[in-house]
Amino acid sequence: MKHRIVAVLACLAASLAVGLGQETTATISGKVTDASGARIAKAKIAATNVDTNIQRYATSGNDGTYSLLFVPIGRYTVEVNSPGFKKFEQTGLVLEVNQNAHVDAVLQIGAVSETVEVKADAAIVETG
Repeated sequence: MKHRIVAVLACLAASLAVGLGQETTATISGKVTDASGARIAKAKIAATNVDTNIQRYATSGNDGTYSLLFVPIGRYTVEVNSPGFKKFEQTGLVLEVNQNAHVDAVLQIGAVSETVEVKADAAIVETG
């Protein structure tokens, strides 16, 4: 009888842990390239929740790709900066639970103070 109680309690604890471990998050990923298609390493990516002003950061890898994992759901602006290029800005990105938003940034040569703005409808969004 004691073993059954322990087994039931273990199952309840495991179920509770799984329930508490569920997150209401999404992912933002993509690649950073220049106008010729060459990938840009070490670009700085910032995703800002427009309602809370909380930011998440990433840096593109040597292959130009980046990922922001476990991003809380909400409305976001994604900015990408790299020296010698205009700032890229993606606005109107709405993240939902378990969504994989794909935001590729094509950087134009120019001063960092210049901005190339892209509306959310240009993003490729996948749910998973």
